[in-house]
Order: sequence, then C-alpha cells, then structure tokens
Amino acid sequence: MIFSSSAIILLLSVNLSFIYNFRESIVAPGAKVLTIAEENVAKEGDDIVLNQVHPYLSPISMVVPTQLIAYFATLHRGLDVDKPRNLAKSVTVE
Repeated sequence: MIFSSSAIILLLSVNLSFIYNFRESIVAPGAKVLTIAEENVAKEGDDIVLNQVHPYLSPISMVVPTQLIAYFATLHRGLDVDKPRNLAKSVTVE
C-alpha cells in the first residue's frame, strides 16, 4: 500500500491497460502520482507524454525526464546536486 505522504513516478511505455487499474488500487487517496507515458498509451490526465520510440529505446527515453525531476527536486530542497547524501556508503573511490 502506498501512503498518502508518498510520491510516486509511474512510467508507462507499453500498452498494458492494467497498469492504470494497478495505480488506482495501490495508491492511497492524496498520494502524489506523476505519470510519464508514451503517446501510444497516454490517457487524459497523464502529466508528461513522450513521443513514441522504438521499444528498445523506450527505457532510455524515460530516463531523461526522471533525471530532470530528481535534479530539480534536489535544487528545490536546497541540497547540493554534486554531493549526494550517503553516497560514500554505496560508492568507494580508491
């Protein structure tokens, strides 16, 4: 179950109509859902609609908007985008 305080990014790149039903079943009322969809599966109310690309390139086309969202969310929170918190715990530089 997704709580009302959660923020979710939903990526839709294939024609799977059950994803929309899935979204409605797991998202609590009041939760923030940002939907990024390709134009061939986009529905009314989707937040970002991308041009349809070859299925092999679809995951790559989804990366750009999600990276921009992360970048601007970090700036909005006043954090340094070049020094992510807890990076040293997962990456070791020798």
